[in-house]
Amino acid sequence: MRSESMKVPLRRQAVLDRVAVLRSRTGRRYPCAVLDGGFATELERMGHDLSAGATGGEWSAAIVRTAPDDVQRVHERFLEAGADILTCATYQASTETIPAAVKLLGQAIDRMGIDTSTVLRAASLGPLAASLGDGREYRGYADTSVFANGTEAARCEFRRFHETRLRQCLPFLEETSSEMDRFESGAVSALDLVLFETIPDAVEAETITLMMTHEPAFENIPWAISLQCRPPQTGLEATTPSEPQLAGGGPVSSVVDRLLSLGFGRNSESDTHNGPLFIGFNCCPPSLIRPILESLHRCIHPLARQLTQPRSPVAMRNDASTVAVSSFAGWAVYPNSGEVWDPSTKRWGRPASAALDPSQESFWQHHVPEWCVLGASIIGGCCRVGPEAIRALTRVVHG
Repeated sequence: MRSESMKVPLRRQAVLDRVAVLRSRTGRRYPCAVLDGGFATELERMGHDLSAGATGGEWSAAIVRTAPDDVQRVHERFLEAGADILTCATYQASTETIPAAVKLLGQAIDRMGIDTSTVLRAASLGPLAASLGDGREYRGYADTSVFANGTEAARCEFRRFHETRLRQCLPFLEETSSEMDRFESGAVSALDLVLFETIPDAVEAETITLMMTHEPAFENIPWAISLQCRPPQTGLEATTPSEPQLAGGGPVSSVVDRLLSLGFGRNSESDTHNGPLFIGFNCCPPSLIRPILESLHRCIHPLARQLTQPRSPVAMRNDASTVAVSSFAGWAVYPNSGEVWDPSTKRWGRPASAALDPSQESFWQHHVPEWCVLGASIIGGCCRVGPEAIRALTRVVHG
């Protein structure tokens, strides 16, 4: 085991700087970094059964054990498509599977001969809801026992779940050239950040934020969080008309304000050393992204206010100050394809209203300009958005 003096944690500012470099690369029409897409989607297209019965609840992570070459190939396809930010097949992984999944991403990057300084590598960690099954990450915890003993008990449960998996990622979040950290291909199996994804509940999101900003063991770990949202309430039951909500309830702008306050202090970005690198919104329909970004104009936190001033793409390209805020990279948006997941049949279906297909450039030509104007700095895809869709996105971003 290495001594403490040999450990060199990645600095979050270094990751922020790399996001800024990715966004401002020469030739980009829009100043955004490209995130990869739906990992499970591509594995299913390759013929893998990802049902709970077939994978033991690990979803795509199970294929890390049964067909690692296919997992590596999916990573390579997203790299070939032009993704700047790659995520490991760890979303629902067990603690035993996480290390192998991280190494497969490193092997894919190494095999393609890509300089690791030109991409970002993230451990994807899903919510407690995803481990419970039945699509609960799209509904929250209202019909579960998570909050049965009160909010504080729920916080403890969220903390235990996320900390256990996070600790499996820690060895890969250290910059080192030690031979002990090399695997068969010779590439260093490092990560750049941890991405907590599809978080449906405000208490869960707050618990993650407090853990990452107040726990000494994690104070140097670059991280980000992405929320699962639903359309605004309508009718008599609506409490905040016209604003999107978290899947488990609560106006998006209020939750984002709370996370920024916990991560950076209420009035200054210097009150903590480890707020989120960015806040994202994922696996909601593409049509919901614009209302989410527009709702962030209601935020009062200074960092949010800096990112919600509409600007033209030309102005954004010419103004370096819009590429990065010193301590916060902004908003990440990576919706699903617009198809609807039916938990009872375990199938996706495209509603008639979803006329645009993300595998076509027209989809991204329609969405990317308005998302960038509204503050998106990272754009990608989630479920049902495969490498061809990311390739189409990359072509639009590069103009």
